[in-house]
Amino acid sequence: SRSGQNEVTAYGDQSNSDENDHWVIERWGDGAYGQTWNAHDVVVLRHYVSGMTLHSHEILISEDVQSVTCFGPGNEENDKWRVQCQ
Repeated sequence: SRSGQNEVTAYGDQSNSDENDHWVIERWGDGAYGQTWNAHDVVVLRHYVSGMTLHSHEILISEDVQSVTCFGPGNEENDKWRVQCQ
């Protein structure tokens, strides 16, 4: 990746998947692993195998595609995500 951090890909589907496709959703700030969280809560997406979190960057891969990597323990602003249900 351009950031020098671990690259993230999304490959698996119902018939072709491995442990690298597994992520854990945790409520940001308290870990809340295995706890109920709400759609408006800020969450961290933690890679199950590596324990690293999905991290966004201001680096653009192309005009409308932002870089994301798997990096760090999940305590930075760029580790925060919010699920929007419609």
